This record gives sequence, structure tokens and C-alpha cells, in this order.
Amino acid sequence: MLVLIGILVLFCVASIAVIATGGLTSGRAVAVSQRLDELQRTGDDLAGIRARRKRQERSDRIKLVLQAVGERVGEGRRDTSAVRQFLVQAGYPDPAAVQIYWAARFTLAALLGGAALLLAPVLHLSSGSTFLAVAWFGGMGWVGPTFFVRSKLNARQKELQLALPDMLDMMVVCVEAGLGLNQALVRVADEIEHVSPVTSEHLALVNMEIRAGTPREDALRHFA
Repeated sequence: MLVLIGILVLFCVASIAVIATGGLTSGRAVAVSQRLDELQRTGDDLAGIRARRKRQERSDRIKLVLQAVGERVGEGRRDTSAVRQFLVQAGYPDPAAVQIYWAARFTLAALLGGAALLLAPVLHLSSGSTFLAVAWFGGMGWVGPTFFVRSKLNARQKELQLALPDMLDMMVVCVEAGLGLNQALVRVADEIEHVSPVTSEHLALVNMEIRAGTPREDALRHFA
């Protein structure tokens, strides 16, 4: 009887040991698997960061090349201020936007004109037709960016016009609730962002100008 009890006790102890060992092994395997997943996610994040960094470096190099070309093309022009205002109104406030704009016009005109010149022999065009094709495609390349920027400007102006009644209503509500005009500008800029990001952006610019020391009337005229 004692032998049987001893055998049962040994069996129970062995079973508990096996279960505990299996649990530890399983827990360790789960921990290792989780750690491997974390390492893989970290590797993916690092790969994504490297890819974004490479894209940014390529973009910066292209931007520098376009700036250099644009400076040559726009050198000596007297309408730089008007062009800068035109681009800012279209949503391109970057200091290098003017140079990139001139470079885009020149590059597109050269590419389209060159393509027409190369295709002329394939299409068996006469010299007169070739000249007209080169001039037409080159001209389209030169004015194309202007039409594109103009369309962006018109879209932004239309968005501002449509959002203006809501913006004024919100301004009135904020001022009647006791906020100062500057605080109302900040609040309305935050609240109207989901309706009109352009309006929110420009109201934030007005507020920043006022904080920088620009008189309120001048800042609002800039907004207009």
C-alpha cells in the first residue's frame, strides 16, 4: 500500500514538474516571439525612416537644381514681387517658390519643344510645320504652370469665399461670449479647420502677424 502511495506521489510530482516546465517554456516562447515581432517592427520603422530620408534628399537635390535654373531664367525680371504674391495666394509661400516657378516654366517649355522637334522627322513634317509644332508645344510648356497655379489660386479663393459666412458667425459668437478679437481668431482658426483648411491657415497667419507686432488692421488687410 505504501509503495502504491509512493508511486502515485512520484507520478503527481513528475506531472506537476512537466506542466510547470511546459508553462515556462511556453511563456518563454511567447516572450521570444513578442520580442522578435518588436524587433521586426523596429526594423520596418527604420527602413521606412531611411526610405523617407532618401526621398527627402532627392527632393532637396531636385529643388536646388530648379532653384539654380530659376535664378538664371528670372534674373533681371522686374515682376518678382507680383509673381511672389501670385504664388503665395495660390498656396506656395516657400521663399524659393519664385525660382522653382520660373524653372518649371522653362524646363517644361524646353522638354515639350524638344519632344516636338524629335518627333517631327518621324511624322514626316515639313520644316514650317516643325517650326510651328515646336513653337506651339514650347509655348504650352511655358504657360502651362501659370494656368496650373491660377487654378489653385481660384480654388483657394472660392474656398475662402464659401467659408467666410461661417467664419464671421463664429467670430461674432466668440466675441459675444467674452473673448478678445485675438483669442477669437485663434479659436475660430481651430474650429473651422475641418470645414476650410485654407481659412484656418490664413487666420492662423493673421494671429501670428499680430503676435509679431503687426498692427491688427494691417494684418487683416493682408488677410484680405
